[in-house]
Amino acid sequence: MSESTYAVKLRAHEAPTPSAVLGHIDMELTERCDNACIHCLINRPENDAAARGFEMDTRFAKDILRQAAELGCLTVRFTGGEPLLREDFVDLYVFARR
Repeated sequence: MSESTYAVKLRAHEAPTPSAVLGHIDMELTERCDNACIHCLINRPENDAAARGFEMDTRFAKDILRQAAELGCLTVRFTGGEPLLREDFVDLYVFARR
């Protein structure tokens, strides 16, 4: 792969070594959601200021992602509510991919 590639994909035989402490994390980025699914309890309104106030800031979320990578983490699942409601979602996604 070229040096300009921002992500490197691993093949099955290149899976994390047994020394990897953490293989996967789930990060709940928000409790806000605009989908109104009847089965879901994580459905605070999209513009809920109180819910937004409880969310991790970008710097803190990136620090968690960095620490997870140092522990061998290869996959991240962003959850919520609806994580795409975060204004910094693309930034966090790209940071996690790198």
